[in-house]
Amino acid sequence: MEKQNLNKYIVIGFAVFAVLVLVLGDVFLIGMNKPSANAATADEYITGYITANYTLESFKDIVKVFNPANFSDISQNVSAIAGVKKVYENPDQILIMTENETAPIEIYGMVNGKYGTVMRKAVLTPEGAGMINGTIEVNVSMPLEVYLNPTIGTNSTVVVSGEAAAQGGEVKYMQNSVISSNRESITISAKIVNVTETNYLYSVDFENRTMIGNGDYIKEISNIVLLSNLSKEKKDYVSWLGDKYIIVNENMTNKTKIIEDYGNVTFQDSVIRSKEKLNISYATSEDIASKVIAVSQDDQYILPNKGIMELEIKNMNSSIKGLTLVLDAEISGNLVLDYTVSSQYPVYS
Repeated sequence: MEKQNLNKYIVIGFAVFAVLVLVLGDVFLIGMNKPSANAATADEYITGYITANYTLESFKDIVKVFNPANFSDISQNVSAIAGVKKVYENPDQILIMTENETAPIEIYGMVNGKYGTVMRKAVLTPEGAGMINGTIEVNVSMPLEVYLNPTIGTNSTVVVSGEAAAQGGEVKYMQNSVISSNRESITISAKIVNVTETNYLYSVDFENRTMIGNGDYIKEISNIVLLSNLSKEKKDYVSWLGDKYIIVNENMTNKTKIIEDYGNVTFQDSVIRSKEKLNISYATSEDIASKVIAVSQDDQYILPNKGIMELEIKNMNSSIKGLTLVLDAEISGNLVLDYTVSSQYPVYS
């Protein structure tokens, strides 16, 4: 399962009004209601909650690193990227001025998720009408500037919500605005365009993961245990208590104890990847897995990174030309803000 981590912070700015920061998924997500419209009268003054569609028109040459973990390392490495003009350090963020389209993507790949959250300033233009309080249609002509993940696609539609005041059917003021989104399960098709790597893949049970030593292979040791319910109890062997999951210490292998403490849980296998066939007595399974580059063929949704994704397929062969993918996706309008591939099925020629 490949996780595309996108869009942890969204900052919506107004030239005259306000600059607002939203952490998608960590603060709140706003669902949408289907309204029945009534037109506002000529002089009527209305206040309330507005929803309106905006187009993600373009990105500007301004990149920010929010909550940077290491100022000096980030500044030094980012400054060496072609297309980076200036780097400014602030107490809780790094501001980077760029001059081409490749620099923000390279900064994102280098820094995001490792040393902070990378966002690029984008321009949103209104698509016309909005709804106040779900019933009154008004005209929205106020453009917005936002900070978004630089891999998100332009010419896409997002839904903006917030507090507004309108007079004569025209929005005059907006505040506390956020990009509204919903978590949905969607199915898309993808075309395989390249096979980049093939490995022997060995699964190792949770209880045996401490037996994995060092060798001429890649080891992916999982200390994550998925919970069926939320828990506020952090046992002494738990290094991190998350939302319906825990991360346990590396030497904790007692499944029975974890089940006694947290109830119905799911243990994740660790993985060994090797270009050569290995003899691993404690492995629970052996597969041949190929990493592939696939491109979304779906017209309904716009995915990050132009729909290009890296996936892994077991027992890949020449007759597999594509994939049907089920995504657990965060969606606003027709834009997928982030997603996880929850399942995949091969499509044969």
